[in-house]
Amino acid sequence: MQAGYDKFLVHAEGVTHSQENGKIKDTLDNLYNVDFVAWLEAVAAQVRAGNFEAINTEHLAEELGALAKQQKNEAAWLTIQILRNLLKLDLWNAVTEGTRRHWASELDTWWTQLGDEMTKSVRNDLAANLPSLYERAAGLYSKVITREVDPRKGGAKQPPKSCPYTLEQVLDDDFYSTYTPVCKE
Repeated sequence: MQAGYDKFLVHAEGVTHSQENGKIKDTLDNLYNVDFVAWLEAVAAQVRAGNFEAINTEHLAEELGALAKQQKNEAAWLTIQILRNLLKLDLWNAVTEGTRRHWASELDTWWTQLGDEMTKSVRNDLAANLPSLYERAAGLYSKVITREVDPRKGGAKQPPKSCPYTLEQVLDDDFYSTYTPVCKE
């Protein structure tokens, strides 16, 4: 924690509880604007101490909302990457086995990371947004094949208009080990 602030956050000698909370609240408000990490640590200390009066609830609510949004965004981004690679594995035939193994390895990494982010509310959010996440993944896939596939050689098909995968398949980190292409011609 930043030097000079900690004396207000633990206990201020010779002041009433109300005065102490006022000083702590002022210090926390200052920290929020100048050192966000120190603010987080200080607020956590106040919560652990049960000193809720010293906390600016507007700042806390804003940051808790941002944290929830960040976790959902991270899960959505990972889901888009998984969908994009599933499309590559399904639709891109003119690639080496090494490239396929690389894409499968990326899937393993993203499934692990997604598992770390998964909660019931994140899963519900992914389920509600799967069509739009697929649309974004299909758009990324289309950009890649436009850039990297020689149209004279073929080798990559356009993605289906709607998501060919269930949420269970997208979230199943064992899906690729027993994988057969889902996309139909």
